[in-house]
Order: sequence, then C-alpha cells, then structure tokens
Amino acid sequence: MAQRFTIQHILSDYGTGQLARAVDEQNGLPVVIRVFKCASEEERHSLESLMGALAEIKRPGLEPVHHIVREGGDLVVVTEVPEGQRITEIVACLLYTSP
Repeated sequence: MAQRFTIQHILSDYGTGQLARAVDEQNGLPVVIRVFKCASEEERHSLESLMGALAEIKRPGLEPVHHIVREGGDLVVVTEVPEGQRITEIVACLLYTSP
C-alpha cells in the first residue's frame, strides 16, 4: 500500500485509527485512507466483512470503496474523495459513519 499511495496529510488521528488524504500514484486521483486499529482478530474480521459489503453498494452519497487490505494488525480502507465537498465535510462523513 505504501508504494501505491502518497499521503498528503493526516486529517484525523483518533483512538481507533487514522484518517488521511492521499494520492493514488497509479492514476493520480485523490483518495481517503482510513486505518482501523483493531483490538482483536474477530473485530478485524467483522470490520473487513462490513467494508466488503459496503464496497458492493453503489449509491449516491456513499463513497466507493476501492481497496480493503490487512496490514499487520490494522485494516486499511481506501475510498474515493466525495466530489464537491470540503475536507471538513469529508472528515465528518467518514468519522460519523465508522462502525
């Protein structure tokens, strides 16, 4: 993951993970990266299943999930940046829809 995405800045660093804005080096598009610090394998598996289900949903207002990757004990989720929204709105949307 580190080779494909370049972090531009950390948007939030909260108790259960981080939220960052980045650029996908393969296509030059901006993305949002969420790193979930999971307390257990069970939590990581549940979150991975939930994010996988969200990746299947195509609907306005829900940012498409592009990648779900396990890195060590963390789960990393890469989504599109919502078009036409300010960073503060993106942060609020992503933080308040976290499982």
